[in-house]
Amino acid sequence: MKRTYVPTPGGVRCIETGHEYPSEFTPERVADVWSATQAWQILDIVKAGVISGDVRALLAGMISAALEKAFERGRKERPN
Repeated sequence: MKRTYVPTPGGVRCIETGHEYPSEFTPERVADVWSATQAWQILDIVKAGVISGDVRALLAGMISAALEKAFERGRKERPN
C-alpha cells in the first residue's frame, strides 16, 4: 500500500496512519533495508500516539538490529 507523508519539524508523518518517523529513519529512506522496513511495520501495528516518536525510533533500531542478528545466526547454523 502506497502511503503519503507530510513533513513535520522532526521528520515526517504518515497521512493514512498518523504515525511519525524521524527524518534520518523514515520508511522511504530505509526502504532498501529489509530489517528496518519490518521494524516499522511491526511498530505501525500499535495505534498512533501510544508510543512517543523518540521511543518509536529507538525501538525501530532495536528491532531492526535484533532481526539482522537472528537472520545472521540462522545463516550460520544452517548446513550448506
